[in-house]
Amino acid sequence: MSYWLAVAVMGAVGLQLAFQAPVNSRLGGSVGRLAASLVSIVVGAVLLLAVCLLTGEIAGMAEIGSAPAWALTGGLIGAFFVAGSTLTVVRLGAGTIAAAIITGQLSSSLVIDGLGWFGLEESPVTALRVGGVLLLILGTLLVVRTGPGSQKHDRLGLEGISLFAAMVLAGILIGAQPPINSALADATGGLAAALVNFLVASIAVLVLVLALGEGSRLGQVRYVPRRYLWGGPIGVITVVTSLLLVGTIGATALAAAIVTGQLLAGIGIDRFGLLGLTKRPLTASRLAGVALLVTGTVLTAG
Repeated sequence: MSYWLAVAVMGAVGLQLAFQAPVNSRLGGSVGRLAASLVSIVVGAVLLLAVCLLTGEIAGMAEIGSAPAWALTGGLIGAFFVAGSTLTVVRLGAGTIAAAIITGQLSSSLVIDGLGWFGLEESPVTALRVGGVLLLILGTLLVVRTGPGSQKHDRLGLEGISLFAAMVLAGILIGAQPPINSALADATGGLAAALVNFLVASIAVLVLVLALGEGSRLGQVRYVPRRYLWGGPIGVITVVTSLLLVGTIGATALAAAIVTGQLLAGIGIDRFGLLGLTKRPLTASRLAGVALLVTGTVLTAG
């Protein structure tokens, strides 16, 4: 697959990824937000297990021992990301979450490529790429900025700023997830690596759900509309495609493509209040932020 075709594929992956948090949030209305994260990840794990069994890729699980221990942390990163985005989407909005992840993900990916971490080929940190990251940060500020006429619930406040910072951290970690999963795939195969990723994430979120006593409503999952279970397949598409293409385009271009699609879809979700989210106006500030974010993404991917 050519470089720019791979970038385009990852952009499409980003478009669908923006729907994961609000879908999981709707599921959370029935089973609880944290429990919804668990259901989403378990659905993804079951789907991957079925695919691995059908394709014979399950045999790769026997090679887990040959992978470095850090290659198993991709699932923990995914657990933090899914749980965090599910818990914060109603407070921050899908567009703001996307902007926070952009800042962290692109910055960490730039460092990973520049230093050649996790077995990736070193890619020089050029002035254009640094400029792209700066544009991304400025665009992020414009996207989350609120004017004097904003509604009270649109103002971030101290709690919102803390949640936003947590999602920036999630973005930093997500930037490392594809090369980490790719390193695991070198030992087990791509689908088996994705399955391990989801199994580790399932265990991590299950422990959290049990520790916080959030599992009392899990039985209600039987009665929710099936469209609210799509968070799992969305995660599968994202993880599998990312680990397959990160070696082709690098961590920075991969992250840039994903967040471009994710941001555009996230802003649209907010604008029309899709999936029960509060409508958030497409202000001049947000439009300017989108322009800067897209420009910064192109520079970091080029």
